Amino acid sequence: KVYDHYAILIKEYEPAQVINLADPADPVVVSTIHFGDPYTDGGAHNCYVDGQYLYAIGHDIAGFEIYDMSSPQSPTLVGNYDTYYYHDIYVQNGIAYAAAIHGEGVDIVDVSNFSQIQLLANLNYPGSGAHNCWTTEDGNYLIVGDEIGEGPWTRIFDIQDLDNITMVAEYIVDPEATVHNSYVKGNFLYVAHYTEGVRIVDLTNPAEPEEIAYYDTYLPNEYGYEGCWSVYPYFESGKIIASDLSSGLFVLEHHPPLGVNVPPLPNQFKLMQNYPNPFNPNTAIKYSLGTNSYVNLTIFDLSGNTIKILVNKSQVQGIHFSQWNGLNENGNRVPSG
Repeated sequence: KVYDHYAILIKEYEPAQVINLADPADPVVVSTIHFGDPYTDGGAHNCYVDGQYLYAIGHDIAGFEIYDMSSPQSPTLVGNYDTYYYHDIYVQNGIAYAAAIHGEGVDIVDVSNFSQIQLLANLNYPGSGAHNCWTTEDGNYLIVGDEIGEGPWTRIFDIQDLDNITMVAEYIVDPEATVHNSYVKGNFLYVAHYTEGVRIVDLTNPAEPEEIAYYDTYLPNEYGYEGCWSVYPYFESGKIIASDLSSGLFVLEHHPPLGVNVPPLPNQFKLMQNYPNPFNPNTAIKYSLGTNSYVNLTIFDLSGNTIKILVNKSQVQGIHFSQWNGLNENGNRVPSG
């Protein structure tokens, strides 16, 4: 994370480093921060910077610690909240939202007074594995992404009444594909979704989230902790950066269409003729979905043997294309024709 022109480099098993980036070509470490018990390694899992304050989570004492970063050369511990392990934290308007990944849900904590930090509410649900959380800009809804647990996808909660928190929607790209980090900018939710790449979701109506764009940074058709790790949509230029565990850093732009007559969505399921046919060596397969559906698109030989699985995941209503390069599941080329 960044405070002013200083980067705070968090490490799991070592003290954090505070780095002066005034000259990006010549970064200088100006201090270190030893989190938690002074007799341990001093590492933490993550942090969040709100104004001049650094909130560190995932250290050996659990809960979170708060540091005043106004003097980056000598960060000062100004508060702490001691409870179970938190995996991520977000702070807005004196309220901290702390994700407890090991089944405790999300704690909503009043941090307006560092000497009297108080738990306001806890939201939890069966099989929770809350990894990351963020609010809408008005603070009325909380978006929670589960990296583990019984349902590793995104949930949206109405938190306007902390005595009656309710889940209003779920955003599921593929029930088998786990989500990682999510961030809100304006009415859009930006999701780093591991093997499903970057997803952009319209939250104009948080009870009916609508995916409007995506970019697949990880092309293999598989699940697991691979692919898009995080996404950052806050540049003034509008550019988006996405980090992929396997293929590096992507610089993206999102340009919603303006003043365009959008054709109606299809109302039936249909598989069109592939083109070209015969093909050598590639072919494109077009199909339409009348509703949001789980799609399995598989190439078979004339004997009914599986040659290649092209698609095996949930997809939204609309027209879709899939490319096949003529290789089977073992990476061997299939005779053209």
